[in-house]
Amino acid sequence: MRRLHTELQLATAGSRCQWPTVGRKSWSGQRASCVGVGALKRSTWGYYALHVILLDTNQLRRVLPGNPTLTLLSAAARRCGHTLAITDIVLREVVRQHRAQLEQARKALEDARRELDKLVRPVSRIVPTAWDGIAGRKSVGLEMEFFEGDLRAAFEVLSTDPRDAMDAFEREADHRPPCKANGQGGRDATIYLTALRAARQSDNLAPAPNQQTRELGAATSGRQLPVIFVSEDKGFSDPQDRAHFAPDLRNEIGDAQLILRRDVVSALAEIGYPTEWVDATGIIDRDDFVGMLRDAVTRETLGMLSPAPRDAFPSFVRVGRPRLKGAVRKARQCRGQGLILTTLTGTWSSNFFTRNAPAGLDPSTMRSDFRLRIAADVTALVVQDACGAVVEADFSPVVVTITD
Repeated sequence: MRRLHTELQLATAGSRCQWPTVGRKSWSGQRASCVGVGALKRSTWGYYALHVILLDTNQLRRVLPGNPTLTLLSAAARRCGHTLAITDIVLREVVRQHRAQLEQARKALEDARRELDKLVRPVSRIVPTAWDGIAGRKSVGLEMEFFEGDLRAAFEVLSTDPRDAMDAFEREADHRPPCKANGQGGRDATIYLTALRAARQSDNLAPAPNQQTRELGAATSGRQLPVIFVSEDKGFSDPQDRAHFAPDLRNEIGDAQLILRRDVVSALAEIGYPTEWVDATGIIDRDDFVGMLRDAVTRETLGMLSPAPRDAFPSFVRVGRPRLKGAVRKARQCRGQGLILTTLTGTWSSNFFTRNAPAGLDPSTMRSDFRLRIAADVTALVVQDACGAVVEADFSPVVVTITD
């Protein structure tokens, strides 16, 4: 993070960036300002707060390079001088997940081409592409190099301190937070400890020799760097109040400037970006949103019923149109860069139909189909364009319960 050199002094109350009114198409001529603790005061140019916004894996997957949400988050961060960051463990995990998804899609394309070639004349067969066979595996490797490079360009990558890695192993062995009661969670512990170490540093980030990964600077006396840790992992949060760290972690954090936010919209609100609570009826009734929700519920339901859903349900599977049960519990919205971001939580009910009886279940029979009644608890981040059309919707987590 660049240093500020002229007329800097610490302010004394909470840090906020004051933005123009929600819904304005342009911010030209309106300068954001920040006031409060951790903010740096410049008499000529206004106020700019220095925060690190550190994303966990479950949030990074929503703002990958090319995602419109990253455009808005990056613009907001730059406007107040904030740094977007991830840890090296988060980077490795997301790269692994992306590679697995890409390889799965490549294999499905290869299988589909092979099946199609069996059904058409030789002259109509598809010409092999760079995604087939050995060439396909090389293409995956090349794409992954570009993908990781794009991540490193968009985010500062914080290296895990060896002491924190050892501490994480000990927490896992001792079943101490943020590890679970069964001892799982060493990865989460390293991410949390890296975030805490960043919050305790006073000299922010020192460039590493390779200029690709930045390491946390040595602790000195002076200003502490505030860190907004964005994660919806329940292992970090208080069961009674998901917007705050669990009590054991709060005691450990002490007066370090580390705060927890559950999603990108909440993080934007924390830095002063204009957000508001809204009626989400106009979103959840849209056919494009419902179609994306149905796909997410179908994938989750199939994953519950069988580790190999294509084999378990080879002939026919469909999910009826999801219907909202009760009211949407949360709908928080922000606007900017020609986009509308809304985060909402709700429960939808639906029917799951298949012509094959799921093993171990006794579903209803309806018109020769087997039917399961299901309920899905969903948290969604919905991205709309300026006209309201749903550009993208990320559903995480999706918790499906079979109610039959």
